[in-house]
Amino acid sequence: MKKLLPLILILFAAPCFGESYLCIADNATGFKANNEWEPAFFIPNIKFIFRPPKEHEIIQKKVDINTKYVLTDFGNDILPIECKRYVYYKSNARELRTYECKKGDNGIENFVINLNTLRFYHLYTGHALGGNQNGDDFAIHLGKCSKV
Repeated sequence: MKKLLPLILILFAAPCFGESYLCIADNATGFKANNEWEPAFFIPNIKFIFRPPKEHEIIQKKVDINTKYVLTDFGNDILPIECKRYVYYKSNARELRTYECKKGDNGIENFVINLNTLRFYHLYTGHALGGNQNGDDFAIHLGKCSKV
């Protein structure tokens, strides 16, 4: 019985962990670099999947074994981005279930999700500090996620 109890607990607790979410941007704004920074509005057409890593991603060492969630572009599941717990407290000191996902060594893209509110922001800095090149845009997308 002692060996059976942990197995039963795992089976019933498993659905509580590792949920997947579809995240869709509702609004987007930012700046374009044309010798000077100019305010710009972007079409909020980005979608992400925020999910637990798949077993083959861990085996192939695409993600660390301790990673609880990864982020992928919707429709492109090839390169998952590892997400880390982002400890944040509201004014009443209640911890939020927040995760941060950074793409690129210098954080060219940053995604933060709050699993309590299911809201997210996606910050794209491009090469904003690198000069006037294509892709120098600086954009922020705001949206909501839903369980899938």
